[in-house]
Amino acid sequence: SFGNIPLAFPNVRTPGGFTTDATLLKNFYFSESRQRYLNVRLEALNFFNHPLLGSVINNPDSPVFGGINGKSGSRVMQIGLRVFF
Repeated sequence: SFGNIPLAFPNVRTPGGFTTDATLLKNFYFSESRQRYLNVRLEALNFFNHPLLGSVINNPDSPVFGGINGKSGSRVMQIGLRVFF
């Protein structure tokens, strides 16, 4: 008997996505015992700022047949501070 899998996979014919995340971390110690310190963290999501392209327009009657619907994704950066005491 036939299963419930679709005959066409809509995500197979879309452009692939590529993102790279990066993190920098530094500890600043307040004493020689290293029990009290400040933790500084810088994170960058999608570090190289590659776009995530939308799906391909597969309607042959469309004047933009074969084009890309749009793009999303941008670089996001955040800074975090944490005090350990």
